[in-house]
Parts: sequence; structure tokens; C-alpha cells
Amino acid sequence: IQDITKDICSKLNHPQDEIFFYGFGRGAYIVRAVASILHYMGLPKSMESFYDVYRKALDIQNAHSRDDSLNGNKLLAQLKVLCNEAPTIRFIGLFDTVRPSLEKHRYDISFVGSVKILRHALAFNETRIAPEILDLPSADVMNGRSLVQAWFMGSHQDIGGGTAHDGLSLYPYQWIILESINAGLIIQPDIEWRLRYTNDIRVTMFDIQSLHTDSKTDSAHSIRLEHSSRVFGSQRKIWNNSNKALLGWTLAGPWGMIIHPSLYVILDRNPKMYDQALFKFRKPEIADFQERCLDAEREIQPWLEGLQLQASGVKAFRILVCGKTGVGKSTLINKVFGVEITEESTDYSQGVHDIDKAFESPNHPGLLIHDSRGWQAGSDHELDLIGKFLRHRAFQKDPAESLHVIWFCVDSDVSRIEEADKRTFQTIAQFSHHVPVFVVGTKKDKLVAFRKMSLLEEYMQKMDDYKEASRLANEQADKMANEQFGKLRNQLSQVEHYKADGYCCISKGADDDAGVRALLSQTLDLIADERVRLFCVAAQVMDVTQKIDSAITECMRLSTHAIRTAMVPLPFSGMIGTPTVSRIICEHVLQCFGFPKAAPEEIEEVMSRVVMGNLKSFMKVTLAQFGAVSLAAVGTAVPTLGIGIIVGAIGCVLASPPTARMLFKCSCDMILILERSFRYQGKYVSVKQIEDAAVYYTTATTKTFSGKEVLLQQHVHDEVDRLIPLKKLSVGFRFARLRSGLQDIIYMNRFD
Repeated sequence: IQDITKDICSKLNHPQDEIFFYGFGRGAYIVRAVASILHYMGLPKSMESFYDVYRKALDIQNAHSRDDSLNGNKLLAQLKVLCNEAPTIRFIGLFDTVRPSLEKHRYDISFVGSVKILRHALAFNETRIAPEILDLPSADVMNGRSLVQAWFMGSHQDIGGGTAHDGLSLYPYQWIILESINAGLIIQPDIEWRLRYTNDIRVTMFDIQSLHTDSKTDSAHSIRLEHSSRVFGSQRKIWNNSNKALLGWTLAGPWGMIIHPSLYVILDRNPKMYDQALFKFRKPEIADFQERCLDAEREIQPWLEGLQLQASGVKAFRILVCGKTGVGKSTLINKVFGVEITEESTDYSQGVHDIDKAFESPNHPGLLIHDSRGWQAGSDHELDLIGKFLRHRAFQKDPAESLHVIWFCVDSDVSRIEEADKRTFQTIAQFSHHVPVFVVGTKKDKLVAFRKMSLLEEYMQKMDDYKEASRLANEQADKMANEQFGKLRNQLSQVEHYKADGYCCISKGADDDAGVRALLSQTLDLIADERVRLFCVAAQVMDVTQKIDSAITECMRLSTHAIRTAMVPLPFSGMIGTPTVSRIICEHVLQCFGFPKAAPEEIEEVMSRVVMGNLKSFMKVTLAQFGAVSLAAVGTAVPTLGIGIIVGAIGCVLASPPTARMLFKCSCDMILILERSFRYQGKYVSVKQIEDAAVYYTTATTKTFSGKEVLLQQHVHDEVDRLIPLKKLSVGFRFARLRSGLQDIIYMNRFD
């Protein structure tokens, strides 16, 4: 801090000279500290006195913090003789300020008076370290000044660009650059998007979507949320717990805290991110801020214009499962995907597997499972085969041919990692490239049972309650098993080329559904390609909730396109496009639940009934609106010319509520029918089960809140109508806000 301050003082000639500061993490802390010192110190009249005036500036900061006016005024008088006025700090651009763990002096890092414009980009998804957020200033100190702090998607590393998948870092970077241009920095790009908040904060953006999708080169800035350490699970304080409002947001003027529009750009263009834990938990607050604070001019957000209807994604998911014979690989695959590759190994005889030859499930075409042969002595030949396989699959550009995730299975009921496992893990880490590696500890139940026997005897000596003693022994044994797995993880971390993106410890028995679901959920979070992730959700049979969330995401993505089409100022645009998209939604929901695209005739009939059943009410409302608006438009066009065009355009807005209603009803019908068909949680759902579920859904009754008995399907449709009143003309502009409502309707009416 002292060196930077000295360098600046030696280069500036006049107080009128302007400074632009930039910093990331602790570097952001440094530039804030330097700005504060320059503010209190000013520019030395002679550099020979620099160290003296620097120490005085630090003393003034101490006096200011202690409210010591006596010594403070003396120091100010001395500095006034030794220094000129402070320079103008025109702009400070900060990336997620972090205070150093050890600092000799408690520097003032506030929004000091010499700073004219300050922009601070903050990491929305960081849970390990707390940021140094500036306090909201009062209006009386903001004359001619500006302070905006904005939350961006990503972790601390994402904000600074320090990750392998650095696409998220481009958004805070371009914001700081564009704000620097607005502050007077001489760069002249073409600005594509200009957005305004209700307190008149203005934000400019480029559309950099093309930088994320260039799969032909290694330089593509792909988007992937990095996962923070689970040891530190504290979410940053972003919202007011009482009213769920954004902390630091103010309507007093164009300053304060915001959520940057790039977060909504990424979520709208990658809607499956809504299914990730933090966004799923904070969905209502995120949507509420967008509606109340960002959409100030009630226009369609620019990133949604020209949204294209596209296929749901890659029809392949390729996984490599590694581990020695008897570790439980086949059992794990059977439980997650309902695929029986081989009989479960009960001894240490070597299974017959060819790592290059993938097993493809007939029930899930495209689910490709590569299983390494078991090993005992860590043969060089086996390691060569794994390395050759990874060098071929891990560097593939075609998503259908590349490897998507690796599960490395080890026994968790041992005290040390065997040398064969270490050598294999080293080979995987060396050649896996960007493919996520997940370490799975198996046979946790054996370790828990062993620990529980001795603990139960110990607890029974202390108490005469077997049930309570058994519960305490089981909890303690589970904790000890996790600690044992942690030691095995530490042993793996010493391996050369170490790489592990996630860990999970599970039981080999059939009763560890929670552990397998945790493994599945964390694996899905590690898959960078959202198209592949969608297919993996469809293929797994463990977690129906994942399928429902994935289906809701697809419904929102496709419905957004239909809403935009319905608002196009052309006759019958909504009536033409909506039934088509409804049909596509039904097909995609089927795919989310794990059915091949070529649906059997029986499922085809179910889809047709869903679409046609909702089409009648949609056409009735739409034709009535079209007729009324057309008469009004023609009646006013002749005598008033242009006014008729305006009235006709209003008809486009009127088309959005009935369109949204039909799409949501089709979505709810298909999801609830398929969700019920999975009620047995079997490995494969038959067409007969889907037919039975459809009959139940359309004939069963339920009770409303007032106690009235109605058909279940009608009750769901009534809930959709209440969610989207026909008078709610803002649906087309705030469609993303309806996601939480759709999700509530589906989850409240699930089969119990």
C-alpha cells in the first residue's frame, strides 16, 4: 500500500490529475486503502517528505476511527503545510473485495470524499469468504458522486477470472470496463444493451453469448459454477431476512446495491441453473427484484428478443466407473440408472469388462456406461488402457462422443488407500482434462456397523434405554465413518496430478437412498454442458424430484418462446404457434422423465389428449379477444389513421395470458401424470403405468381449501387460472416470475 501510494504521488503533478483504480479480492482492498490515504494525505509538495506525511495520514485514520478531534485537527494542519490538495479519484473498479487475514494497520476503506465514482462487483454464489461491502451512503454526500455495488453470478474466483471455465468472469469484467468508459476512460466500443433500474441506476452491456458457445476451440469461455468447500457453508448476506428485500437497495437516488442484469441473462439463457441449490432457494427474491427494480420501462428484456425455439439437447450421457473388483461399481450403476451391467460381485474374482466398449441401456438409448475391469495388483497394462481411453474421450469436441463424468470408487471401510487405487487415481487425474472426477466411498454401512457394535455396548452401560442407545451409537458411528473417509481423501490428495471435483460416501446396501441421491445431485452440478445434464436427469431412476425440476425448466424455456411469438403483431400468431409449442412441451417433458423421443402409440395418445383437452378453452378466449380487438382497430383506423395501429398492437399483449394458461396447463398435466407413474420408484416405468396414471389424474377427486370436492385435473387448471388472470397483461414482460407459481402448483398436487 505504501509503495503504490508513493508511486502515484511521484507521477502526479497537479491535484486536477485523475486516477482510475482497479483491484480484485485483496487487491481491491489495497486500492481502497490507497484511495483513502490519498484522500487524507493529498499530494506531497516534496517527495523527500513522503514517508513523514504518509505516517501522518495513517495517524489521521486512527484519530478518525477513535473520533479524536484534538490530535486529528493537529495532524490535518500539519499535512496542509506539507501537501497540496488530494487528487481526483475519478473511478474505482472493484472485484469482490476481501480483507487480508493479517494486516498491520486497520486501513479506512470507506467511500471517501475524493472518490467520484465507485463500482463494486460481488460474488452471489460465494460461501467461503465474506466480502467487504461498502455501507449505503446518505443522500447529502452523493452530490456529483456515484456508488453502485452489484451482485453477479459466480464464486469469488469466477468474479476475478481465475477458473478453468471462465465464462462467468466476462460479465463483471465488461461491466467495470463500460462503467469506466462512462466515467471518461477513452475506449470506444459499440454498446448493444442499455438498461435502467427504478432508482435511475443505468447499466450498459454487450451480448457476449457467442463467447460461451464456441466448442471448436479450447479458448471458449464456457459457463460453469465452481463449487465452494463444504466446510464453509455460510451464504453471503444478500437479503433482508424480514422483508426479503435486497440489502443496500435504495430509491433515494441512483446509487446503492443492485443485482446485475447479467445474472438474469445467464439464468434466462441457461434456465437449468434455476435448479441449482442457491437459485432454487432464492428464486422468489431474485424474480421479485427483477420485476420491481430492473424492469423499469416495462419493455421486453433485450436478451429475450429473437429467442429461438431449439432442441432440448445432446442425446447422450457417457460415464466412466472405475474401481477394483468387489468395490460395488455394478451395484451403484444399477441403483442410479436401473441398468444391470453384470451380476453383482460377491467375491474378488475379476469381472469381464472392456473399458472401450460402452454398455448402452435398451430402456435409455444414449446412456453409455464404461466400466473398467477390476484390479488387485495395479497392473501396468490396465493403467495403460485407462490412460489411452481418457486421452481419446476426454479431449473430444463432440458432446455425444466425449466423456462427461468419472466416478472413482474406493472402499471406505479401510484405513488406507491401496497402492493400486493410488496409481489408478493418478492416471485418471493426469489424463481426465476437463472431465469432472468424483470420488465415491462405498461400503460405508460395513464401517458404520463395525463402529456401532462397540459404541452400543458403551452407551448401554451408561443408560438402560436400548432404543436411545442405538440411536446415539448410530449417529456417532456415522460421524466416525465420515471422518475415516476424510482421512482417505487426504491420502488421495497426496497423489501426483491430484484432481477431485467432488466426494461422497455411500452404503453398498439398498437402504442408502439419501446417499445415492446426494451423489447424483452433486454429479449433476459438476456437468458443465446443460444439454448433457438434462439427458442424465432423464436417465437416472433415483430422484423423481430432479426429473420434475428439469421438466419445469424445459416448460419455462419453451413457453418463453411461445409467449414472445404470441406478442408478435401479426394476425393469429398466438393461435398458430401455441398449440405447436404445447405439443413440443409434452414431448420434452417425456424426455425429461426418461422416455425415448420415438414415443409408443399409447403415450402418443396421452399427449394428444392433454394438448387437445386444453386447446378448446384457449381457442375460445383467443378468438373472442381477436374479434373484439379487430373491430376496435378497424373502427378507429379509418377516421384516426395511426390510432388503429396502436389498438391492434394492444391485441398482441392481450394474447399472452391465454397463451401462458394453455402452456402451463399442458405442462402441469404431463408432469403430474408422469410423476404418478413413477410412484413405485421402479427401474423402468411401463406404458401401462402411464395409462393408469392418466386415468387417475383425470378421474380422481380432491378437496379444495374450502372443502369443496372437485376433479384433480380441474383443480390444477383452476390454480393455473388464478395464477394467470386474463387481465394480467404484463405476463409477456414478466413471464419468468411465474416459474415459482408453476412449481408450487405441481408440488402441491403431486401424488402422495
